[in-house]
Amino acid sequence: MTRPTYTQLALQDLARIHVWSVAQFGDERADLYLRQIQARLEKAASAPSLFRDASSVRPGLMKLRTGSHVAYVLSAPGLLQVVRILHGRMDPDRWV
Repeated sequence: MTRPTYTQLALQDLARIHVWSVAQFGDERADLYLRQIQARLEKAASAPSLFRDASSVRPGLMKLRTGSHVAYVLSAPGLLQVVRILHGRMDPDRWV
């Protein structure tokens, strides 16, 4: 099974998601939400059919909805690189 790797921007996205979630919902719920995002990405790494095409944003890009967010990834045999994790309302053409 391929484990996801995260770009620096994706790690920053997770940190921002966590800070915002703590302010809105508290530590426990924020931690749970981040674990859910990461677990969904790990599950999808072994089930590529969960991803949807996002090549209109960037060639080879795939996306995965997870909660209120969308993870944008590049995938190749033995590789799953998480490029960005954006809120579903954010414009991927601008941010990815």
